[in-house]
Amino acid sequence: MFTECLTGTYALMRTWGDLYRSRWYGWQNVKSGSKRVENQTGVELTFDYNCSGSGTHDFKLVGNGYLLSYSGTTYTAAAYDQIDDVSCG
Repeated sequence: MFTECLTGTYALMRTWGDLYRSRWYGWQNVKSGSKRVENQTGVELTFDYNCSGSGTHDFKLVGNGYLLSYSGTTYTAAAYDQIDDVSCG
């Protein structure tokens, strides 16, 4: 996940997210993470997950975040992405 503000630098940026894979019983959370930066124009949260030998799965990423401007205004965002039928060998 990557959040970038083209309008300049922000006092605080925070993002957090979860990576899930499909299982026969529903979604399994395989990774979670968060990152916080100050006085930056962007924040990146990366998930590495080795699924080799586990079959074919769907994966989804659910993310949230907020920015705090120097004037005190808070901006929020949420994102969701899903990739289906990933062959993990």
